[in-house]
Amino acid sequence: MAFALEMYFDGGADAAVRRIWALLESRGVASAGSGPVANARPHVTLCVFDSAPMDSVERVVSAPASELQNLSIVLSSLGFFKTAESVAFLGVTPTERLLRVQRTVATEVQSIAVGYWNYYRPGTFVPHCTLASNVCDFAATIDAVTTAPLPISATIASVGVIEIPSGRVQFDIAV
Repeated sequence: MAFALEMYFDGGADAAVRRIWALLESRGVASAGSGPVANARPHVTLCVFDSAPMDSVERVVSAPASELQNLSIVLSSLGFFKTAESVAFLGVTPTERLLRVQRTVATEVQSIAVGYWNYYRPGTFVPHCTLASNVCDFAATIDAVTTAPLPISATIASVGVIEIPSGRVQFDIAV
């Protein structure tokens, strides 16, 4: 079990990503919408860790959450992490504001969490929105995503922590 601190999109961007998930499913690619995390929502993950006192995490996230108010991001490209998980994702065009918020959150959460995942440390963080994991059919994935209109402009609507893989919401803060 682990926990992910995620930023969630406005309704229009959420729907646009869900349409891409459906396109993937129609081509036989299991999307993030169908697993491995239950009840997944389109999002950008700021950090993942194995454990931490949730009241402390919520407290340290509350201050930087205000910096997310009216934060616009652009989902601009298709990419793959060629790791054991073989993840397909929409790349987020990094902005100084987004990277600053992630650095702040990472510093705060690392100080109270156990098992902070290296992928989300400042300097290694690659902002992205997961489309699918364990991708084997790259051609079908590329075909599905190229039929969807990109870029997708999104505004961050809330930030929260979920338990992985159950998807159980630990907290969700509107920004």
